[in-house]
Amino acid sequence: MRARLGSDGPVAALSLVLFVTLLLAVLGGCRTEPITWRTPLHGVILFQDSLGWSDLVPDTLWTEGEEGLMLEVRSRQPLLDADELIPDLDTAWTDVFTLPFIGGPIPVAPGAEVWSEDETVSFAIPDAGLRRVRLSGGELVLRVASTVQGPLELRYTFTGAQFPSGVNGGANEIVLTVNADTAEVVLPLNEVELDLDGSENLIFSKLKTQWSVGVPASATEPVGVMGEDELSLSVALTGLRVAQVEGRFDPQNLTLDDQIEVDDFGGLQSLEVGWTGLDLDLTLINTAGVDFAAALTSVTRTDSVGAALETTALEDAVLGEAVFLPRAQVSGSDMGSWTAQPGTAQLGLSSDQGNLSDFLSSLPETIGWSVNLGINPLGDVSGGTDRLDLEQLPQLEAVLSAPLAVSSARAVLVDTLDVVPPDWLDYQGRLDLTVASSLPVGATLHMKLVDLSPFQQFLEVAFGPEWWRFEEVVLPAGSGDPSAPMTTVASLDFMQPHFEALRNGAKLRVEVDIQAAEGGAQFDAAQGVVVKGRLDGDAIISIQ
Repeated sequence: MRARLGSDGPVAALSLVLFVTLLLAVLGGCRTEPITWRTPLHGVILFQDSLGWSDLVPDTLWTEGEEGLMLEVRSRQPLLDADELIPDLDTAWTDVFTLPFIGGPIPVAPGAEVWSEDETVSFAIPDAGLRRVRLSGGELVLRVASTVQGPLELRYTFTGAQFPSGVNGGANEIVLTVNADTAEVVLPLNEVELDLDGSENLIFSKLKTQWSVGVPASATEPVGVMGEDELSLSVALTGLRVAQVEGRFDPQNLTLDDQIEVDDFGGLQSLEVGWTGLDLDLTLINTAGVDFAAALTSVTRTDSVGAALETTALEDAVLGEAVFLPRAQVSGSDMGSWTAQPGTAQLGLSSDQGNLSDFLSSLPETIGWSVNLGINPLGDVSGGTDRLDLEQLPQLEAVLSAPLAVSSARAVLVDTLDVVPPDWLDYQGRLDLTVASSLPVGATLHMKLVDLSPFQQFLEVAFGPEWWRFEEVVLPAGSGDPSAPMTTVASLDFMQPHFEALRNGAKLRVEVDIQAAEGGAQFDAAQGVVVKGRLDGDAIISIQ
């Protein structure tokens, strides 16, 4: 928040003083020393700040629940990585062919075939057999080198593959012409569907290809081929990314570890809370046509403590218990338009047991978890037609909910203000505070300067070891009615180094430490504290 000095009456007085000062500067002719002028300031507002649940917590995190206003935080993360199921499919190979005769040349008529071959490319995929895949990225690179003195035409076919109209005109046969040299073609494989189980659907994870080389039908004359002529064919499938896959996934177990950085919840980063009640509901969402058995084995939080990292483990009876996650019903013949009706399973963690309340007594920097995941624990129940959309992976959704009731553990509302005094103004005097609290409990107001420059930090020699920290102000409990707050006034020392530090980039940090009773207290999102700081002293104006 950014605050500026201002109040209609005092500002008008300051304007008059500034006018007189400027006039004196003109009458002073060529004076080089600055002219200073001291004038009293009474009630000039230095800053105003509101601290409350609705100010520091985004509105999107509040929801109306059965217990009234609830804080609700949601996070959804993939349950597993695509690479855990489908490894890298990139592959490349080279074939070199020579004619089985000596001498020549032997004329080959236009349209006649010289070489041909059927090849099968195997994809080594552990614990799985694939029938077909649809790609979301990657390239096919074909490179042909020929020593034949004349044009040749290569026809290379992915048997059973389906190409979109925007790739190679929708044809699965690639045609490339080479003339006693080297020729190359690069095709994107986005949205290309590869057939990996053959025409009889009896094999898995094998791509059949066919190629032939001959003289182009458009050639104007026969091409002479020598016995020592050589043809080199290089094929590379590179950068392959799989979007959808159909096949068989064998039973296997994976250990999956993941975490989320809690860095995007706005004012929650400045909120430390001991809640009277917490519930953490975990929902496993299966969007794949594959069965899973999942057990959440550990949940940890990580926080910085000085220069070290501190890890705290969640304790709860449900940790380690396996739940069955039924497969989604994936329908549609076109892989690119599959639709899924997800299967779900749930785990519930509550502050009624375990250490959830202590575990989430403040907002962690990182929450991590470990999951034991069993794939197809019932075996192949689909007859080798499991379906998996890698662009819609199974997910783990976490929903943390709590009534707006805070225990005595700790609740601190924090805000940092950017107060900017004018360059031409210094100040000596006091800072008068008016604090209006609508909290139903007592609190303590703390203020201090932060982001001090290295030079300013050494001012403790002259002004004391904690000159940058102001006296605390005790706030009595209010009625809880936001329209009728309890007002507290206080007068604090406000020295010249405070004013100078603010002008040179320091910020004013305001903290309200809530003091709830042992049994906790119920809060309303509209409740909070409004702090106004007014100057009462002398303004010192300097004009060069």
